[in-house]
Amino acid sequence: MATTVVVVIALALAVIGFMLLAMSGVRRRAERTASPVGIRVVRSRVAAEPGPPPPLVAPAVPDTPEVQMNRRLFLNRAWLLAMSVFGVAFAGTSVGMLWPNKISGFGGKINAGKLTDILNQIRQSDGIPYYNPIGRFYIVPYAHADDPNNMYVKAGVAKDGIMVIFQKCAHLGCRVPYCPTSHWFECPCHGSKYNYAGERQVGSPAPAGLWRFALEITAGQVMVDTSQRLEQPPAGTDTVHQPPAGPHCVSIGAK
Repeated sequence: MATTVVVVIALALAVIGFMLLAMSGVRRRAERTASPVGIRVVRSRVAAEPGPPPPLVAPAVPDTPEVQMNRRLFLNRAWLLAMSVFGVAFAGTSVGMLWPNKISGFGGKINAGKLTDILNQIRQSDGIPYYNPIGRFYIVPYAHADDPNNMYVKAGVAKDGIMVIFQKCAHLGCRVPYCPTSHWFECPCHGSKYNYAGERQVGSPAPAGLWRFALEITAGQVMVDTSQRLEQPPAGTDTVHQPPAGPHCVSIGAK
């Protein structure tokens, strides 16, 4: 809205400047073509006697140098102002179009829902993590989320009994689904395997664990910031000590 107002003002100033310049040109042409003697007398062919002589018209008085200078200065400043406003409006519009403006969706803050609803859904589904397709993350229960010395708590990715895990594999970036039989995250591309906390397990080609997203819980709502990946646990990290609960969903890479 503000950009539109600026553009309208710039166009109005440009039109005013053009009109003033046109009026100045018309006046100069009128001064050059004006007769210094007066209006030519036209006599009637049928008149028997000549009529009274026409009144003489005084020649046009040229503007003084001061008036000409003031007019030229005004036009120059008007044009300069119009072009400046137009330039600012154009630059502002261009920057506004190119500037990233992520308010919602992946790359911004996402409301994942009520914490109680998320935990109830996980309990009712036999521990299957809550998945948010818009934010591309999992939410898993984490028993150490209340420990202030825990590495994930310090990083702001675990809080109030939950942790947020990014779905992207740390190996080559494939999406890592959850395996309901082993209760691990297993990459179908190259067999990288991560425990329930997204920590890399032995035998996986991934160099480290899954990335995390920061979260905040406001009025019971879980807000996840997907603008930056955080706290990728190094290989060998195991804070949950959870062996596979059953057969793996992906056989490649398993040892």
